[in-house]
Amino acid sequence: MIHEQTATLRPRVVGSDETDRTKIARTRKGLLFALGAIIGFAVALLASSCAGTAAREDVLMPAVQQAWPGVRADAQRGIAAVYPAGAPDEVVLPLSRLDRAIFDGNRAKINLLDWEAIRFLALAGIDDRLAKAEIGPNGAKSFRDRVFYFDESIRSLKAR
Repeated sequence: MIHEQTATLRPRVVGSDETDRTKIARTRKGLLFALGAIIGFAVALLASSCAGTAAREDVLMPAVQQAWPGVRADAQRGIAAVYPAGAPDEVVLPLSRLDRAIFDGNRAKINLLDWEAIRFLALAGIDDRLAKAEIGPNGAKSFRDRVFYFDESIRSLKAR
């Protein structure tokens, strides 16, 4: 009976065929795990970049809507400074149209309007306030920065 038990047990020898198969199986499992991890990371990265774009789009229009009253006030001041006798309709109408488009959140209408002319008027309004000593250099810089960031936001909206 002892002889039968020892006959059924197979001795393991290092370097045997079974040990090599075990090493290969472990290596395959490790490589498949690494490949799965890389693919998972790539999918997560892609998903997060798409989510970031969507989040920026959801935040951009409300930011423009919040900054617009200050930029509009600067542009209206610029109209008064550039056109002391009264501005023609081709100057005033784009301002009121942009006002409506931003209030409605209508990106298509924003794309059609000439933001550059309004930007010029906003900067002229800031310069007029600075020249009349209503604001100092630091205040003027702050208002110019607001126009600059508003300009970047409008360009981003137009680009999408």
